[in-house]
Parts: sequence; structure tokens; C-alpha cells
Amino acid sequence: MGDSKSLRWGAVVLFALAAVVAAACTPATPTQTPVSSSTGPMALYESVKYPFSIQYPAEWVENPTIQADYGIPVWRTDSQGQWFVVVEGNTEHGESLSAYVDWVISIDKQSDADHEMVSREQTKTAQGLPAELLEYTISWSGEPMTVNALIYLDGNRVGFRAAYGVYTSRYGEFKDMIANSFSTFHAIE
Repeated sequence: MGDSKSLRWGAVVLFALAAVVAAACTPATPTQTPVSSSTGPMALYESVKYPFSIQYPAEWVENPTIQADYGIPVWRTDSQGQWFVVVEGNTEHGESLSAYVDWVISIDKQSDADHEMVSREQTKTAQGLPAELLEYTISWSGEPMTVNALIYLDGNRVGFRAAYGVYTSRYGEFKDMIANSFSTFHAIE
């Protein structure tokens, strides 16, 4: 990846997490009727360009400012947390999912000096597709924030990343909902 793309990616991640504490929001427009789960009603996000879908909390609202500025879908709930999806085609990581995740981690670390990896786990999606789950902490405006990400690489060329960032002091409240959301990831074949 070139330096400009790395810096852009880092800026997108930081700007998306910045919206946890700022930016006006409008009501979300789910693509289907919310689905109820043990963690509350869920709405469906479907990528317009790529064959991916995932559910997110139906009461979370979209942030059109970030979506317009950076071209990534972003949702948030008050000042408690944020969810965003980054899908990029034609990645330069054709060698493996692991190489793609290494690159994502390196970009995140460039964006935040306080970035600390808590866990990195290889997993399988509900469809049996290889993916990785990340948990790491960052500092935002002096407050610790915990970030969870599900990362998938389709055909070794299209990267998918769904991530939740919540203040660490409230992370316990969101942990089950995040796991439930990640369990709904679907790659349309």
C-alpha cells in the first residue's frame, strides 16, 4: 500500500471514531425490517458494491457527514459507541487474510500512538469462511476506548471490516451485542 492510502485509511479510522463524541446524526434507514435478537432489534446493512451483509443495532443512527466525507458507512449511538464498515476492493494483500489483517493493524497503530492489541483470533463466520476478530484499545480525547473488529478477505482481493468502538468503561454493556452482530456477517456467493 502506498503512503497516501495508508494515511487516508488511518484518517478514516480516526475520524470515524471521533464521531463517537461529535457530529450530528439522522435516523438510520435499515434495508429491511429490524430483526429481533437476544440483544435487541437489529437492522441489516448490505454493501451496495460488494456481496456482504451484516446486522447492527436498529436503534443506532447513521452519520451522513462521515459517510459523505470518507465514503464509509458509519452508525452511532449517542456518545456511547460507534459502528462502521470499511470495504475496499482490489487490495494489495492477495497473499492472505493474515497479511491483510497485519496491514489493518499497522495502519491503526500509525493513527493512534496509544493503540494496544488485546487479542487477535482466527475464526470462522457462520458460513464457515475464514475471518479474524480483533480487540484493541485506543485513547480518544484522553478516554480509553475498546474497539472490536471482524475482518474478512474475499477472494484475496476485497477486504471487509466491521468495527465497533465503545468507551472502555461501558464495554461490558456492548460486548454481547457486538458478538451477535459479528455472527450475522454473510458473504453472498
